[in-house]
Amino acid sequence: MMNRKIAFLCSILLAGTYIAYFAISSHWFYPVHGYRVQTRAIQENLLYAGRDQTENTRQLRTLLPGETININTADADALQRLPGIGPALSEQIIHHRETEGFYLRPEDLMRVPGIGEKTFSIIRDYIRVGGNS
Repeated sequence: MMNRKIAFLCSILLAGTYIAYFAISSHWFYPVHGYRVQTRAIQENLLYAGRDQTENTRQLRTLLPGETININTADADALQRLPGIGPALSEQIIHHRETEGFYLRPEDLMRVPGIGEKTFSIIRDYIRVGGNS
């Protein structure tokens, strides 16, 4: 009789453990089907969004080989695709263009405060003052 009680209690314990595991790992516990998968996707998107303004955006906005930007017509976003040019320098380039007139040659860009020989040598191959190439 004692063995039957122990066996019964063990079977109830095992059944309860199984039911609890099933409830936690299925839609019983989570009201929306696939809740954990959705939660994981949301967490990954938040992590990605946190880096979006740094390396992920930088990868998307880099210039292709041979691609150049016309500094006489480019907006701030296009100028920021140039290596070493951020929001402040792109606004400086546009302000200088609007106040002093169009750039006649790429070297004229060095007249913009904040762009010296070092920065110009980095971006020289990526800029143009006219034309399509």
